[in-house]
Amino acid sequence: MRRFTTFLFMTVLTLVIARADFICTGRIIDAADSQPLIGAVVSVVDSESKNTVTVTDIDGCFSFKIPDNSIVRILYIGYESLTLKAHPSMGTIGLSFEKPVVPSDEQLAAWKSEAAELYEKKQYEEAYEIYERLSGFGELQSRYMMAYLLYVGYGVEQDKKEAVFLFKSAAEGGQKNAQYIIGLLYNSGDDFVEKDPVLAKKWLKKAADQGHKDAKALLYDLMQEK
Repeated sequence: MRRFTTFLFMTVLTLVIARADFICTGRIIDAADSQPLIGAVVSVVDSESKNTVTVTDIDGCFSFKIPDNSIVRILYIGYESLTLKAHPSMGTIGLSFEKPVVPSDEQLAAWKSEAAELYEKKQYEEAYEIYERLSGFGELQSRYMMAYLLYVGYGVEQDKKEAVFLFKSAAEGGQKNAQYIIGLLYNSGDDFVEKDPVLAKKWLKKAADQGHKDAKALLYDLMQEK
């Protein structure tokens, strides 16, 4: 009986030692530029342990007490998550940006068709949401349409400053309609675009070179002026 009691005691003691808590520390940074990630969530995911969570401080550091043999998961918005075996000193851990899920060409075409249909029906707010989604994937025609709706205030609150920014972004990407609009704005001047005949001709020529008829006509007229 005494031997059994001793054996049971030693077994329990071993289990307790095996699950002893320890202080886990580390630092989370951006893997690309080594800047600290403030507010990254570090949590215990070991199913045998009680939920334990902490967040990184202004220097990207964390420190919390967790059970031995724990697994921790590190989460930060916009970055790929990491799941690691916990150690007292985790050192510096770099997180990388998540790779965006790029829709197929068929999906992009479907969204563009839907946005065009909504625009024709004058459902500008719904169309704007799809244009915004498409613009996020680099679709310049949609960025131009976002700018237009913002400029005139259809379906969204009018914001000419943001509209001009988007027009310029689309124009710099090679979108001929946006190039024409930027040319017009530089030609006449605007609250957010200072009149500049040289830049007006520059952008009108870019649009004209892509076959924009109105840009060709206006550029011709400007070139005739003394």
